[in-house]
Amino acid sequence: MPFRLVYGVEVIIPMEYIVPSLQIVALTGMTDRGALVETLAQLEELEEERFLAGFHQQVQKKCEKA
Repeated sequence: MPFRLVYGVEVIIPMEYIVPSLQIVALTGMTDRGALVETLAQLEELEEERFLAGFHQQVQKKCEKA
């Protein structure tokens, strides 16, 4: 392949193009509903993890004060 001849390595596609981030979706105008649903699910999972981490941090601070 031409890329391999020039750079000496195979082409690697960034993960964001396989499971696009919202920025990639906005820039490219993607309309793949499945990818958008999967991205939204990932964002909801991250938000839940962030909330739980914050909650645990608050509990830990209150336990240290007691």
